[in-house]
Amino acid sequence: MPRLVVWLGVVGFLAGASPVAAQTSLRIATNISALVQYPGFYHLKSIVVRGELTSTGDRPFLLPASGDRGVEPVFKDHRPADGPVEVRGVFWDLGRMTAEDPRLVGFDVEAFLATRTGGRWPAQGELLVVNVSDAMHADPPIAPSIRTVVLEPERYVGQRITFTGTFRGNNLYGDLPKAPPAGGKWDFVLRSSNAALWVTGIRPRGKGFDLDPRAKVDTGRLLEISGVVRASDGLVWIVGSLVSAPSVTAVQPTDEPGEVTPATPVPPPPPPEVTFSLPVNGETDVSPGIVVRFQLSGNLDQASLKDHVRLSYESGAPPGTPPPPAIEFTVAYKAGDRVIQIRLAKPLAPYSTVMVELLEGIKGPDGQPLKPFTLTFTTGSG
Repeated sequence: MPRLVVWLGVVGFLAGASPVAAQTSLRIATNISALVQYPGFYHLKSIVVRGELTSTGDRPFLLPASGDRGVEPVFKDHRPADGPVEVRGVFWDLGRMTAEDPRLVGFDVEAFLATRTGGRWPAQGELLVVNVSDAMHADPPIAPSIRTVVLEPERYVGQRITFTGTFRGNNLYGDLPKAPPAGGKWDFVLRSSNAALWVTGIRPRGKGFDLDPRAKVDTGRLLEISGVVRASDGLVWIVGSLVSAPSVTAVQPTDEPGEVTPATPVPPPPPPEVTFSLPVNGETDVSPGIVVRFQLSGNLDQASLKDHVRLSYESGAPPGTPPPPAIEFTVAYKAGDRVIQIRLAKPLAPYSTVMVELLEGIKGPDGQPLKPFTLTFTTGSG
């Protein structure tokens, strides 16, 4: 049996733990190799992993398909039968915690360490723990998706697959611990609900779109990717060959089939709001010829933009000098990307403070108003 470096446990006595231990967050789909390779990245995060449940004596083990570096699950109430299982819980790198950590209240740390380290407190990365919330038998996936590839990369390595996901740029949101080997300028992360992987070897450009992996304003676009699966040291990526942008109404597969809740009335969507701007608020030394962009959380009624966007120089002209000229510009709305784009008729005055206002009266397709937004920036020399 290979040496174990991860312990997957429902610590029965954690029922009396502090509220800190009960906090929830978006559950991240990952694999056992990733937990072992990047424990600092997954520390304190809610996760879901898959493996083969087997037993040695009275101790259960969860092994990846490769059979290396298994994990030891401890079940509080129900233990599924041996075989492929999917396990959910919160990941701990115990060496990054202390004996006084409130998450360990009610947990007999001394007894736990006595059987694993001889009572010594572990170093970072030495003793990795997942406080399991539930586990179930895992049926083979019906079709490949980002989630199934991330959970069981060994099943798909070398295969050519096609799936959809949301463009997340060059890991701009920290979805993954690091980039794959021999990364390139155009590499980007694709995400579907709670699972993410890298796409390499292809530029995110096609009919009607040209995305910059370094620009947050370009994130959020739904892409369809075809390519070959690769995996190494817990990282999973696709060597892409084809990329396209399907309709924004395309439906992606459900990523947590075991956590389906009863249907409830669907509340109205929240009103649209600005989530990101280029340049950012307060930025200095901005090019006078900048194209101003606003990324929105939802779609707009394009007609409502008319007469509701204003650009002006923030401060008046000094006494005895003519006022600065009015800023001439055009406004366009890219519905597929949910981006307001403002182009200048001529460059702005250098070393000037400019105010861009999205005024009251801009609305979403359902009539909900966009919250007014003001962006201020200062131009440079050009």
